[in-house]
Amino acid sequence: MIRQLNSTLNEALTPAIAEQHKDLWQWYLLQQEALILHEYALAQQLWTVFATGLQQHIEFENRQLFATTMIEQHTWRWPASLYIQEHEKILSLMQKISDRYDAFMALTGRRQRIAILELLEQQMQFRQVLEHHEAREEQDALQHLHLANEANEAKEHADNIWQDWLLSSAWQHQHQDLLNQVKQQFA
Repeated sequence: MIRQLNSTLNEALTPAIAEQHKDLWQWYLLQQEALILHEYALAQQLWTVFATGLQQHIEFENRQLFATTMIEQHTWRWPASLYIQEHEKILSLMQKISDRYDAFMALTGRRQRIAILELLEQQMQFRQVLEHHEAREEQDALQHLHLANEANEAKEHADNIWQDWLLSSAWQHQHQDLLNQVKQQFA
């Protein structure tokens, strides 16, 4: 039974997480496109959706994959603590960008143009950290999701993981209309 549950985790959750990584990047790129098109309020709104989604994604991973004894981690190349530290850095950088957006919205003229360049530069640094982190996750931890408990506990935990995943992914469905609208607007 444990082998079947592990197979289900690897076959369902791993691709779902990787797919959400792609979806998050879509939001990130759309907000940059809005910024370049001088759609500043929309860019900030898209950033907020992206940041909310990424925060929920990180909280799920920390709670269900990295900060638990329910998942075997001894087969991973890097310790779970590294992923958690990277998440903390990502959240910190993300907050700095959110703060910069708030300050940017009050500027005009040349000061605003310079602030756009600074914002894009800061986002590039953020993107590099996030890309390296996601690559590490997808090449290591997500390839080796194995439950560490007896059959009854493992079944219950696998169900809990999946329910938690569905709840933490709800932001995508809540903002689907906005995503479709912006894609159509920028087409």
